[in-house]
Amino acid sequence: MRLINFSVNNFRAISGGLNNNQINFDGSNTIFIFGQNNVGKSTFLAAYDFFFKYPSGKFKKRHQTSI
Repeated sequence: MRLINFSVNNFRAISGGLNNNQINFDGSNTIFIFGQNNVGKSTFLAAYDFFFKYPSGKFKKRHQTSI
């Protein structure tokens, strides 16, 4: 499988539409994600990781207990 692009929306603090939040791979084997602090670089990678861990959208809900 080879990805052409990866878009993220409504994941943690990333919002604004899929067209505004995407990485285009353009046949490259090297990817750089760079930007100012607190713009969502790590969150974008977390979304990428989440996608491959739970591709069908099935994931376990954390149980919250109230004290």
